[in-house]
Amino acid sequence: WIDDHIASYGGDPDQLTVSGHSAGAHLATMLFGGHSRPSGIKGALLLSGIYDLRPLQESFLAREIAITDEEVERFSPIDHSFDPGVAVEISVGAEETPPFHGQAAAFAEKLERQGLTVSRTSLAAANHMSSVRDLGIAGTEAAALLAR
Repeated sequence: WIDDHIASYGGDPDQLTVSGHSAGAHLATMLFGGHSRPSGIKGALLLSGIYDLRPLQESFLAREIAITDEEVERFSPIDHSFDPGVAVEISVGAEETPPFHGQAAAFAEKLERQGLTVSRTSLAAANHMSSVRDLGIAGTEAAALLAR
C-alpha cells in the first residue's frame, strides 16, 4: 500500500525508511527481513532495540509474556536474514544497561555478515527514555540520526 500510495502524499517511494525504539526497533526489522524480494526500504534507524528474545525468557517479564522457545526462534531478528539493500543505523544510549549494548553489537555484526551497510552510534549521556525523547528535539544527536 505504501509503495502504491506514498507519492500521492508527497513521499518518494525510492526513499522509504523505517525507525523504531526498543520493541519498536524489533518490529521495524520485520519490515526488511526474511523476504525473497527486496523490501523497498532504503534505511532503518534502530534505537535501543531488542533483537534476541531469548533473554526475555529469564527476565522479570518471563511470567507475564510467557514466550515459548518456538516464538523466540520465530520472532528474534538475530535469527533472520535481511534485505542487503537496506542501510541500517543501530543506536543505543551510552547510559543504557549492558544488555542493550550487547544486543546492538551482536545484531550489527549479524547484519554486516549478511552484507548490509551498518553504522553504530552510542548516544552520549542518553538512557533508554531520553534517547527516544531526543528524536523530537532539534539539535540532539538522536534527532540528527533520524534526519539522516
